[in-house]
Amino acid sequence: MPKQIDLSFYLHPPETTVNGLLTIDTLSALSMVSSQPGAYFRSELQPTHNMVYGLLENALGWHFADDIRKNILKQLVKSAKKLHGKKSEYRDHPWLSDKRDTTGSSNFTSLLEHHVKILTISQPEVLTYDDLWSMHLRDLGTTYIGGSRNYDYRMEQLISRFRSPVVKGNSKLEIKDLKEDFVRTTLQDAYNFSGNKLHPSSIRDAFPMYYVSPKKRGYVLPQQPYACTLQLTPLVAQQFDQSLNTPQAAIYLGHNEGWVDINWKQDA
Repeated sequence: MPKQIDLSFYLHPPETTVNGLLTIDTLSALSMVSSQPGAYFRSELQPTHNMVYGLLENALGWHFADDIRKNILKQLVKSAKKLHGKKSEYRDHPWLSDKRDTTGSSNFTSLLEHHVKILTISQPEVLTYDDLWSMHLRDLGTTYIGGSRNYDYRMEQLISRFRSPVVKGNSKLEIKDLKEDFVRTTLQDAYNFSGNKLHPSSIRDAFPMYYVSPKKRGYVLPQQPYACTLQLTPLVAQQFDQSLNTPQAAIYLGHNEGWVDINWKQDA
């Protein structure tokens, strides 16, 4: 049975007096992309701070959509400011204004950042390689017609006309997102469409919502576990002791195919 989510630690000052060691042992190759990729997804050799925070929150069972996460954080900051904002030692503290040190292309906002400090992340020797990775894309124009591997079998004749070169007795089909001359029709009528200009909205439902595009992606295989030294508040340390060695979900690092095993040990 899932444990109840407790975020009350945020209402207490971020006095990080507890030290501990988080060990991350890889179970599969990792691809830890921290910057906006182009044609190539370049992996970091070690996890970024934001990746470690994300891993910790997954282990605690904190799975929130971005809008819900931002609203939760807003309410926590408001409540903490009400409790401690008038105290001189906390008046300008980044915890009460939610000023952050970490940034990333993922726009991930950690709930732990002010109460868990990542002091060091070890850099073991790593093997690196590149591989093709299937990226799922969505397009409302015409790219999905050539990009999707799957479509309704009744589309075969129409797709053949779209892809085939013009030959005698065969009218070349154009499918473009233009207003003039391009026919909008129902999907049922599109199966037997004999015209030359068809609007893509007519056949969108015959294709999957996403199509697959192969991308070149970098992977790393650490030869030793990553070791992260942490400094955190007693309340968060208590939650870590209760949850990290029996995590609430499968733990991954980088993308969700990079499964890892973690071990948490608090200093005596």
